[in-house]
Amino acid sequence: MKDFLIKNSITIIAFSVIFGFIFYGYTIHLEKKKYFDEGETLYTVGEVVNYNYAKKSYNVYYTYMRNGNLINDISSADNAANNSVYRKHISNVDKMKNLLIGKKFFVKFNVEKPKYAEIYFNLPVHEEFQYEEGQTWKKPLKRAVAKLDVYGNYR
Repeated sequence: MKDFLIKNSITIIAFSVIFGFIFYGYTIHLEKKKYFDEGETLYTVGEVVNYNYAKKSYNVYYTYMRNGNLINDISSADNAANNSVYRKHISNVDKMKNLLIGKKFFVKFNVEKPKYAEIYFNLPVHEEFQYEEGQTWKKPLKRAVAKLDVYGNYR
């Protein structure tokens, strides 16, 4: 047994590290899901500042105000684009940058742990909607959601 462990120590260490990363990622995923499903959440308005492909995923970078502080956050484009007209374009980074950067969407965050937040491309904020930076709502306001999608089609 000792010879087996010595001969295969690098393989054992590699599998241990990989398993550790998988376990850590899954734990973070479960914690985020818990805070989004069971915790108190609010919506605010966030603005997209960047979009790119990194670490084998498409990411959207956005900012929003929380208690007078500007929060910089990142979300998976897969999650953000779910049920939106942007879904079919998430792999086209240049097109998505042109469509998204500078646009405002509703952001859902956990009150207790604001680091758990998600931006929703299917909830674009109408350009004429008036609000105070950092203002929050229990649900996205229907009157604030843009009636036209990015292609000028009515929702």
